Amino acid sequence: MLIVATVATVLSCAVSAELWRRLARLSDLTALNEELRYRASHDLLMHVPNRDLLHIELAEALTASGGKAGSVGLLFLDLDRFKFVNDSLGHAAGDELLKAAGLRIKRAIADEDAVLARVGGDELVVLMRRLTSFEHLGLVSDRLLAKFADPFKIDGVLLSIGTSIGLAASIDHESADELYRHADAALYEAKERGRGQAVFADAALRAKRDARVRTELALRDALAGGQIEAWYQPEVDMVAGEIVAAEALARWRTTDGVEIASSFIDVARRAGMLEQLMVEMAGQLWAWHRSSGCNLPVALNVAAAHLPSLLTLHEQDPIGRPFQGMRLEIAETDIIHDFEGTRQTLNQLRELGAQIMLDDFGAGYSSLQMLSDLPIDGLKIDRSYVARIDTDWRVRSLVTSLADFARSTNMIVVAEGVETPSQADFLARIGIDRGQGFLFSKAVDAGEFATLLDNGPFGAHLTSRF
Repeated sequence: MLIVATVATVLSCAVSAELWRRLARLSDLTALNEELRYRASHDLLMHVPNRDLLHIELAEALTASGGKAGSVGLLFLDLDRFKFVNDSLGHAAGDELLKAAGLRIKRAIADEDAVLARVGGDELVVLMRRLTSFEHLGLVSDRLLAKFADPFKIDGVLLSIGTSIGLAASIDHESADELYRHADAALYEAKERGRGQAVFADAALRAKRDARVRTELALRDALAGGQIEAWYQPEVDMVAGEIVAAEALARWRTTDGVEIASSFIDVARRAGMLEQLMVEMAGQLWAWHRSSGCNLPVALNVAAAHLPSLLTLHEQDPIGRPFQGMRLEIAETDIIHDFEGTRQTLNQLRELGAQIMLDDFGAGYSSLQMLSDLPIDGLKIDRSYVARIDTDWRVRSLVTSLADFARSTNMIVVAEGVETPSQADFLARIGIDRGQGFLFSKAVDAGEFATLLDNGPFGAHLTSRF
């Protein structure tokens, strides 16, 4: 009997030990599942809900409100000058700034039925589950702006970092996606108006946003359907009156007519279609340049971030120099964000035959050191300087010095926005022979451009030196 009892005790202990091991494993699995769920639904830097969880909570709040207008609100925040902190102090400092900003926001909404979420980068969203009025949302926005008025101290450095805010309150039976998009549109408008602004998504702004969405969808179809065309504006030798180059500009041919680039380029940028648009234009320019037999350089405006995509065109002509006769114009303000990477890519494109021009020169912060380090063939003087040549002696002096510098470095210099004979005459007299603007011609399609070439030099009435 004793032996049987002992065996039973041992078996009982063994079963208990196995049971505890199983329970421990189950506990570990439960904890692991909870950890995985948390990681999937939260931002791990700030320990707040991420975009996915925010959308779930927003949808639940709208359902709980019964679809009543003005009962749920969003405040979409973007930290001003955050990129500057990342670039100058490093990403670790940027992370500390985000955490400090999160603490200030939480203090500002501590008395509200609200939740803070991080939806990406430096974009933060406050969900107000129970609004009492539209004014209530504005008061919370004012508190948030006030919290960002004082500088942040990060790694011993005082940083003045404001915030831009887009506000949106629910309208009758609005979906979570619609409310989120309208708050995002309000934020975009706030950033357009300047730093430290708060903008409410009223009926006019919502209509503007809806129109932009329609334009975006139509633009996608236009790119796929070949409705985007390259038109050409001549660059003229202002002494000889001859066309010496052309700039390719995007035009959108619709059923209502032809849209200029300024009417849709911002939509393309916001929708992430700018790179696709640039590559499409480059392909058209390249094909036209080859098929027309035109020996003039033809220019294309490019963004620094999209330069690597142009290298893929080399695959269409692996033998020879596919960019021979093509000029790439890049804005000086676009280069400073990744100077070394841009310089290397420009060198590659130049080796493939492209000319490189620094566009809108004078609108940014170029230095002589930058000009000497970049593989550029010339400059285009920003139109804002050309417009003031007749009225501002300081601008005339500056442009004259630029002409002297260009001659000493053997650079091409082109004046943009030449609209009057007196502007053309002054530029030609100081040695800037090349001009582009409405004085000579607006951008025209390929057929009209061929006619301009056939018609010969522009008339001698343009400047006294013709």
